Amino acid sequence: MSVRAFLSSTSEDLDSDCRPLALDGIKDGGGHPVAMETWVTPYGDPIEVCRNKLKNESNHYVGVFAHRYGSRIPNETVSFTQAEFTCAREVIPKKKIGAFLPSPGSSFNVTLRERARGQSPEEQQAQLDFIEAVKAGGTTTLFDSASDLYQRVKSMVEQWHQGSLRETPTVPDIEQPTEAEICELGREDQVAEFRESYAKILSRGVGKTAGFVIHGRSGYGQPELAARLRTVFGEVCHGLDVEHRASVSPLWRGNGLSALLSVLGRHLGTSPRSLNEYAESLLSFLQTGNVVLTIRDVQRFEGGMAGFATQFWSPLSALIAPHSRQALICLASVDDVISADDVNTVTSLTRRSAPQWVPDRLIRLSRVERFSKDDLVLWLAGRTADAHDVAQTLMTETRGEPRQIYSKLNDPGFWVSLKVMETNARTNPATN
Repeated sequence: MSVRAFLSSTSEDLDSDCRPLALDGIKDGGGHPVAMETWVTPYGDPIEVCRNKLKNESNHYVGVFAHRYGSRIPNETVSFTQAEFTCAREVIPKKKIGAFLPSPGSSFNVTLRERARGQSPEEQQAQLDFIEAVKAGGTTTLFDSASDLYQRVKSMVEQWHQGSLRETPTVPDIEQPTEAEICELGREDQVAEFRESYAKILSRGVGKTAGFVIHGRSGYGQPELAARLRTVFGEVCHGLDVEHRASVSPLWRGNGLSALLSVLGRHLGTSPRSLNEYAESLLSFLQTGNVVLTIRDVQRFEGGMAGFATQFWSPLSALIAPHSRQALICLASVDDVISADDVNTVTSLTRRSAPQWVPDRLIRLSRVERFSKDDLVLWLAGRTADAHDVAQTLMTETRGEPRQIYSKLNDPGFWVSLKVMETNARTNPATN
């Protein structure tokens, strides 16, 4: 059966280069694109048209997404692109869904971010939420440029195409690790610090409100560590009720606090005009449920981390901590080191400093660094019999750079190659 891949992408930011090259990648990889450029269809509900194309004419799905949310469906709250992805998950198997995202550390990512300028904070947050759903809903592959996107789409379609031509697969089906499992790689120091710090806070009886800072070089895995700590927090509190996400935008200059409150308020169904209004709405929820605030790119807030702490977290925690019945945790990610300007608002929670700690002081976790071979070996153990060799190969190819390693572990081709190697080793033991 041939590969018929439905292509989904936003238009205003991707039509000039990414979408045409993704179309070429599908064709040159041996597939047939199912794309609006080739449709001859009578006018109708666009979502129903897409659903029919996905259900009746497609057996694979390729989605290319960047920073722009795109046009919303009339009278609906989601974009056309998000609706297409949701439809794809309903009718196409997960292993036949491929999503392509710009690599955070690439110069092309900066270009794509510039193309998304002009959208509202709500649209920006909606896109961030959508990307999180994309990562959980299929294969995610990073690309560094439009030409790199072409090569990666072509390679994935070739894998799909070759697999569809096999009467009996030479490689058994693989169970690729989930996003949550990949986030469990390394970072044991930070996880232990988080557990110990929060245990000290609970033991002091000063409430359940606390903020933590995740910091390190850009691309070193701050979002993945935040995702892991959310899971740990859920275990500590015997269930996480809700997460509110926001990412500080460079477009918020001079209006950072208002924009942040607007994005966070959307999770509560409110439009707060002040920190007090936001705190009041949040407190209503915290009478019955736990909340994690995951806030990325805090270095962009006016005044950096110190500005974020003094304008947002310190006054918010002072309003929340004395009155909340449930737990509120803030995970603030910074693509930078903690500077000297932040010493009055950020602290390490040690045995000596714990008695003087108050909820408005953000707690600094250890800086995230490159992964080590030992990190990889421990994580790969149980997933492959050749954990040491595979870890060494990964270290050689990536030098322990977290973004590159996460990209490889999210690539199904990596796991197919690993399975092929293991199969060959069992079939031809004399060659090893």
